[in-house]
Amino acid sequence: MVGLTRHSSVLACSDTEATSGSTARADHDQRLGLLLKTIEGEVIPRLMLSHRADGLRLPLANGVANHPRADEVDALTALLLGMDADAISAFVQKVRARGITTEALYLELLTPAARLLGRMWEEDRCDFTAVTLGLWRLQRLLYELSPTFQMEFGTGVPRDGRRVLLNPVPGEQHTFGMFMVAEFFRRGGWEVYDGPSCSHAHLVELARANWFGVIGISASCERWLDELRAVVADVRRVSRNPGISIIVGGSMFLRRAELAREVGADGTALDAARAVELAQSLLIEPRQIC
Repeated sequence: MVGLTRHSSVLACSDTEATSGSTARADHDQRLGLLLKTIEGEVIPRLMLSHRADGLRLPLANGVANHPRADEVDALTALLLGMDADAISAFVQKVRARGITTEALYLELLTPAARLLGRMWEEDRCDFTAVTLGLWRLQRLLYELSPTFQMEFGTGVPRDGRRVLLNPVPGEQHTFGMFMVAEFFRRGGWEVYDGPSCSHAHLVELARANWFGVIGISASCERWLDELRAVVADVRRVSRNPGISIIVGGSMFLRRAELAREVGADGTALDAARAVELAQSLLIEPRQIC
């Protein structure tokens, strides 16, 4: 072992190995926590709803309420853990051929598959690397489906006031959930700014230099609360739009919806589709400026 002299005793080696074992277990537990937070706060864009607008739910294709089945979620998850990327795309296209909308695929096929991947690793049914690759393949699916998703219900031309900035809280590395939320905003006719995660200073400068009707910020766990609270306060202070509305997302807001108000945001939503509804309602009835 590196660092041991030729006179090191067997007991010393045993102690070192025991310490290494403890460190490995601690590292495993830490990775488990990070993965589960990624699944809940990043891969699954669930935002608790504070108020909703009427009449903005997206229609079903041909008015038919087709939905992915539970066995299809299981089948997709198995494919995500395999090595055949073409088989994944072919399977999703087969499901879509039943007339299922891309929105339903996002919320009722890809999202449950992400949850199942997390549970499988937690229960030691697959390893960390396999789950990580599975999540990466899910993100590839989003990119493949994006053009269809945007065209499914219209051209997505931005309307007056419908400009949104979406960004993880500075320091947050997870971006999958924000990507999905951005998809729903674009299809809903919003002009979306959702580039790479930026620093606190850059995010504030974007709000100062550009007019946005709504800003959405995500955070995967409560360790980011202080930073999120500071960003919200600074954005409000300098925003080019004095009536800016701010929504927040992440699994912690699903568990504790009151945190949205505690960090100074105007609300949070149940899922990506309802995040668009919330943003629209905030444009119609903006927050009162004191």
